[in-house]
Amino acid sequence: MSSHDPEGRSVQPSTRRRSRSAKISRTRLAGVLGALVALLGALSLTQFLTTDRSVGKSPIASPSPGGAASHPATVGAGPALLEPDGGLHFMSKFPGSLPDDPAYFPIGVWLESIVDPPDVAKDKAAGLNTYVGLVPTSNIELAAREGMHVLAQIDVWASRPESSSATLKGWLLPDEIDMNEGPKKGPKTLARTLERIPANDRRLVYANYGKGVIFWETDVEAKAFVNNYSDIVSADTYWFTDRDVCHASQGGQLLGAWRQLPPEQCHLAANYGRTIDRVRSLIEPKGAKPVWSYVEVGHPSSENDWPTITPPQIRAAVWSGIIHGARGIVYFNHSFGGSAVSQHALREPAYAETLAAVKRINEQITQLAPVLNAPIVTGILKGASPAVTGGVKTTSGVYTTKTTDLLLKFLDGHIYVLAGSATPAKHTTQFSLPCVGDATAVVLGEERTIAVKGGVFEDVFEDGNAVHLYRLDGGSTCHLEQP
Repeated sequence: MSSHDPEGRSVQPSTRRRSRSAKISRTRLAGVLGALVALLGALSLTQFLTTDRSVGKSPIASPSPGGAASHPATVGAGPALLEPDGGLHFMSKFPGSLPDDPAYFPIGVWLESIVDPPDVAKDKAAGLNTYVGLVPTSNIELAAREGMHVLAQIDVWASRPESSSATLKGWLLPDEIDMNEGPKKGPKTLARTLERIPANDRRLVYANYGKGVIFWETDVEAKAFVNNYSDIVSADTYWFTDRDVCHASQGGQLLGAWRQLPPEQCHLAANYGRTIDRVRSLIEPKGAKPVWSYVEVGHPSSENDWPTITPPQIRAAVWSGIIHGARGIVYFNHSFGGSAVSQHALREPAYAETLAAVKRINEQITQLAPVLNAPIVTGILKGASPAVTGGVKTTSGVYTTKTTDLLLKFLDGHIYVLAGSATPAKHTTQFSLPCVGDATAVVLGEERTIAVKGGVFEDVFEDGNAVHLYRLDGGSTCHLEQP
């Protein structure tokens, strides 16, 4: 059973395929040769599309037109810029889809219901901007009035008049099909589902997976899911509230322990970033499509004695995903157990404290959206190494000091350092960016600054939920050029 369905059913859209010739040929091939679909996992749909990721004079690494991946190691050890996954203008490839605007960072909510104007007003006030799935009784035009975007389940919405609504920005594939149907049947269902998208529809397709892709399936099987059916992809793993995720066959194998994880190692915000690492490692060519991150905001399990996520944990999980390269956030808004069962946690009085925290998180994300959508900085950070998840080293600008995970961004002449704790223990992290020289680190949202001497500054991370975001004022820009 998909834990995402508020009615206890798996959401399995089925609609009609887009007419983009390259994708039609891939889908038809998958439909005819379903038994061989796993073998297609090494071939990415995006390899058949023309992608221009050139952004002017800046030394930005990106997948080559021939399909081979470029990454920081290929642009030398010096300062360089790397495009975020999918490219700076990924959304421009899909007319009528989500905004191609640096001020837009997707902040979604999973499978909501909008039947009255106050529903949308509450969601917008929480800082949400995108509905990722809507229950069938929803009124899409209510979202339009508030400027909200909708990604709609294909089986529910593609055959309805609302399918042509300008508010419907894209299509949603069956949820967690890697778990619900597995690597043999699942790809066939996805291929049939894509055939039902209306002809000549060029809006994007989004797919979310689960523990199959993250833990249980081979790389070949997982790559087939991740690469062949959607333009944007994600996988949900609820590290703070799922006790099963600590098992040796789940979190244990992903983190390389191959044993039952102790709670302090398992229920850790940094593991939300490890989920992103796993999905990004499967995409071919590297960096070819955006990955979004899921974070629960209530009690997603039906086991009442399992944990309910706390506001500090939500913030830490959200930023861990972003630091590890997520280009969108989706909140899982359903509580199937605990003290306040609800399908709309962020609208419920019982979750007022959670709502207040999520609103603050979303306000900061929205303010920093141009930064989060900006190029990644590589080649200037000392004393940190590329993050490693599941034995795979990241090649996308995500670094770790073992106690702190880091991502550097560059916008309007400023270097930004996004940092999240990677350990439950209190610790001090030293940041070393020698080429910056003397500067000031403005700690965003905290009303404090730190002196940077010779490119070095330190800060304290109180626990596993600590997140600090810095903008470096003054000093050198390390010869980086704005695209």
